[in-house]
Amino acid sequence: MPKPRPETGSILAWTALLFALVVLPLLGLLTNSARLYLIRQGVHTAAEAACEDAAWSAADRRTFRDTGTLTFLPRWQVQSLAQSTYAATRPPQDTLQYVTALAVVPDYAARVVRCTARVDVFWLFLPGRTRFALHVASRIRTR
Repeated sequence: MPKPRPETGSILAWTALLFALVVLPLLGLLTNSARLYLIRQGVHTAAEAACEDAAWSAADRRTFRDTGTLTFLPRWQVQSLAQSTYAATRPPQDTLQYVTALAVVPDYAARVVRCTARVDVFWLFLPGRTRFALHVASRIRTR
């Protein structure tokens, strides 16, 4: 009867090592990449909605309709409208674990509202974070 080789059961060790060093990190990277994509798409949609709302609300239509002169709402009012739209349409921050801020700059001379959303996404399973900015511009329309 042949003697058992000393390598019996070594496949279990190799499988565990492969799982710990390759499969788990790839799974974590895949999860983080999917989260980053969802956050980026949701924040971009929310920034576009906020910028469109600010551009639509910037022109004082009542005065334009009554007098024919183009006037604009105060900057703080346009920024407040954009911030409330952004807060209502962005993805949930507590579930996806990210931090975001929206900057709204109405340029009445060029009839443009520029919005910049800055996002910090904290990685799950890995140390660090990813930071990016999304830029959106919308034309101010009078009609």
